[in-house]
This record gives sequence, structure tokens and C-alpha cells, in this order.
Amino acid sequence: MIMKRKEIVNLIKAILYFGIDLELKTRAEELKIIYDMHSFINKKVKLRSYLDEGFLTIETSYYDPLVIVDIDKSVMSIIPVTDEGFYDALATILEFLADVTKKDEFKRKQKEKEIKDEDFEWI
Repeated sequence: MIMKRKEIVNLIKAILYFGIDLELKTRAEELKIIYDMHSFINKKVKLRSYLDEGFLTIETSYYDPLVIVDIDKSVMSIIPVTDEGFYDALATILEFLADVTKKDEFKRKQKEKEIKDEDFEWI
């Protein structure tokens, strides 16, 4: 599927305006995602992050803040602090979410496989 430039711009606007629904059930899951994102970002060379009262601030390697990330009621809000470098931070957040989604999908498939294997244990 090919996306047009206008569709990409509208998607970015929607992410910034409405946020991203992570479909989490508890505050503990929200905090775990924030902490995992913090660890993921700090393994990168280009960006840094720090935690402050449940918020995550993503900044350049020169400590210039780019965005603040908050998760409330399962919705991740991405609040730009500056225009310069903002897209690097957004791309890193989307990379993290893609990585988490891929891992969750793998775990779900493994669980389904285990359930199918258990169905034949009685034989």
C-alpha cells in the first residue's frame, strides 16, 4: 500500500492532536511502557530521555528537549517542545511501538501454539 504525502501529514497531525491508543488496561502497564521506552531511547546514540513523575522527556544528545510523552487512560500523548528535531523523536517513538507490537504478536503466537500442543496431550 502506498501512502500519499497528504495522508502521512494527516496521520502525524492526528497522532499529535488525538494521541495513540495503546489499549492498556492498568496504570502499571502504562508506566512499564514509559519505562521501556526510556530504556529503548537511551540505548540509541542520537537521542536521550529522562523520566519525571510518569512523564518521559526526549531530548537531543546536547540536552535540548524535543518532546514530552505521557500516557493517560491508555492514550499516549506526544507533546512537541520544539520544531527542530521533533521528527527524529517521533520516528524513534514509532520505532519503539513497532518493536513492542512485534514482540507482543510473537508472544501471542507462541501462546496459541502452546494451547494447540496442549490439546493433544491426552492422546
